[in-house]
Amino acid sequence: MARRGRSHTTGPTRNAPNNRTQERRSQSPPQGGETQNDGAHLLNDNEVQLELQRLRAELQAANSALSAAERDRAAAAAVARQRERPVLIEKPKGCAGGGKKGYNLRKEMALEDDKPTYSFILAAVRVLCHSARIDTQLQFKRQPADKLGNIYASARELHPYLAQFKYDWATADMVKQYLHSCRSAEKKRAKGIAAARVAAQPDV
Repeated sequence: MARRGRSHTTGPTRNAPNNRTQERRSQSPPQGGETQNDGAHLLNDNEVQLELQRLRAELQAANSALSAAERDRAAAAAVARQRERPVLIEKPKGCAGGGKKGYNLRKEMALEDDKPTYSFILAAVRVLCHSARIDTQLQFKRQPADKLGNIYASARELHPYLAQFKYDWATADMVKQYLHSCRSAEKKRAKGIAAARVAAQPDV
């Protein structure tokens, strides 16, 4: 029998690298490439930090300038308000309705030609006195300060015209008039009651 001949087809040797291994090696970065990229990243980070510091400094400077401008505006506004503040009217010497040594309240309030306004303010103050339940038997100087203060504040709120009188002296004069009127009315009522009792007594 004839011997079978050996196949002459030759395959790759064990030591020869295959194609996939060569591709991996060709795609791998050259030695020292990673170090260069890391240096580039570090350089970029440093630039970012410097830019952030510069922006923070600019922002702080802008805030400082804005605060200074706001302080200047506030100071200017305060000066303007001080200049625009109306001059308060001082209380005249004497007392209202005091004859030759006194003064006319309506005239001193510059309402001599505006009776409706004066009457409205006077009525409003009397209503406030009644609502506050002040003791009409007490003199003005003995009235509780807190009640008088509430009356003054409410009167200014109802009629801002009263705010121009220093220490609310015009409103205080109206309160005094209210107390005087109440005491006068009480005296008349007491006299009327006494007269009625006398008249009711039988003749002896």
